[in-house]
Amino acid sequence: MPRKRNNKISPHLRRQRILQLLERAPDEGFSCTEIYTQLKHAGFDFERKTFERDIDDLSNEHAIYEEGHMPTRYLLRKGYRPKYDIRLNDEQIQTLTIALGLLKKLGPTHFSSLVTEIETTLISSLPEHLGLEFDRFLLLQLVQDSLPGKATLKSSENLVITLTALRKSQTFSCQYESQNPSSPEKDPSRIRNFGPIILEMVAGSPYLLVQDLDESPASTKISIKRLRISRVHNAKLSGNAFKAPPPKVYKQFLDSFEAVGGNNNKPINISIICSEKLCKYLQDHELHPSQKILPLEDDQYSIEWKMPLNYRMARMLAGFGGDLYKIRPTELKRWVSNLWNFGTKSLLN
Repeated sequence: MPRKRNNKISPHLRRQRILQLLERAPDEGFSCTEIYTQLKHAGFDFERKTFERDIDDLSNEHAIYEEGHMPTRYLLRKGYRPKYDIRLNDEQIQTLTIALGLLKKLGPTHFSSLVTEIETTLISSLPEHLGLEFDRFLLLQLVQDSLPGKATLKSSENLVITLTALRKSQTFSCQYESQNPSSPEKDPSRIRNFGPIILEMVAGSPYLLVQDLDESPASTKISIKRLRISRVHNAKLSGNAFKAPPPKVYKQFLDSFEAVGGNNNKPINISIICSEKLCKYLQDHELHPSQKILPLEDDQYSIEWKMPLNYRMARMLAGFGGDLYKIRPTELKRWVSNLWNFGTKSLLN
């Protein structure tokens, strides 16, 4: 059923929509009738003559070209990159510049160069007085270095391909370098096939939640995996459309911490009893959305989480020494104790 019609639509928006349709066109392109029918179905209500003028204008701008005869079919010109009209208010622009600054500092170098281009385009598109104001605002922002560090990539090409696959809902092939030496993914020559589901950013490092198409053909159980994009090599787009499974299939991966979580790392109840000092630290640094803080007697606090167990959490807690009074579960307590006992001994020897 066609969507509700929208009679008030600018020529710029109509042409953007035409270009978006042509981005997904088959190799032979779309005819005028096919494009017009899809626009009408999407709720764009305007005359056929208006649409034909849009096609002529886009042809004159060298954005599209004709292919074949009877009927003429249209294709998006290779290398053409349309510019989109985005409307933002002052506060939205301010928030965007802060987010871009964080990505530039913490994300891979590939993002850093793109962020600089976006900032330049954004400032130059504003009225002069606003451009000067936000240009100054960019200089007043400082993103400090932190323990997680800056994400690194050996090649930005694999990042570009995996993100393109996600945006266009296409499968891709690659080689994947696993940290687990016994994993079959450790074989550098093995070509894997994946369907992209969700991009995850962990302290600036990009991860991709995928469906393993080699292990989960349509007739068997779906296999979900998390790839660290810095370990993806020789990625190639397949051109095949991919429909992601419903969220219930990969929900356990969404309840993660530091990119740990999934079928083998289910969320569990974690709790500590600690001093006011550690409590204040955790009030300023929420480790997980499930974090709950409960005051107890004698300036002690109970802090609870429900999340996958993670060794980095043990390293963080171990740094607070005498501020920890109780730790649950036992496995986390053992990790912290080992860091205190064996880690300190190795430093002293």
